[in-house]
Amino acid sequence: MTFAPATDKQVQFLNDLAAKRVVPTHVLADVSAAEQGILSKGDASNLIDLLKSFPFARRTASPAATTPATTPSVPVRDIPSGIYTIADGSGHTTLKVTKNAAWCDGKTVVAYLCGSDNEVNYKGFAFITESGVKVWKKFADNGRLVAAAQFLATGSLDEAREAFLNLAEAYALRSGNCLACGRTLTVPASVNRGLGPVCAENLGVA
Repeated sequence: MTFAPATDKQVQFLNDLAAKRVVPTHVLADVSAAEQGILSKGDASNLIDLLKSFPFARRTASPAATTPATTPSVPVRDIPSGIYTIADGSGHTTLKVTKNAAWCDGKTVVAYLCGSDNEVNYKGFAFITESGVKVWKKFADNGRLVAAAQFLATGSLDEAREAFLNLAEAYALRSGNCLACGRTLTVPASVNRGLGPVCAENLGVA
């Protein structure tokens, strides 16, 4: 059987979809393969259907300048004290929220499970305020914890993930840095994603 590469029309449609959706990096690689003529018409058709299943990327104005240790401001919900599990591409992260923490000037503290006892083995790493999640400097380069706290603070995991990716992209385009760890991004794909390859993998969006 003769190999029939993706048509120009299919390639254009794939690029249009990829520009408007929240698309994982490995799927973007398939879009690139179509552009290079190494993806068949049938595979391109299947890829189009896959891209249509991804959520739309909500484009917002660039957030105000911020330090890497503070995630950009997004609507924050009121989170009761308790233990929460945040699923991501690498498994899950267990967080404990303590409101009005007496030992921390009445702030809302987020801690992560760091041992086998899910009642007591927690270590604090961030505050949740009306303006967003403020990660302590010591943990500013832990992209997975930053993302987990952000997802928890903003409500729906799907919506929070989409918002996080949009904010990461806007932050990177403005500053040239990874939102999760603050390091300088040098690869165009990383700048467009707003995250370096390691942070993207840790957040389950590589």
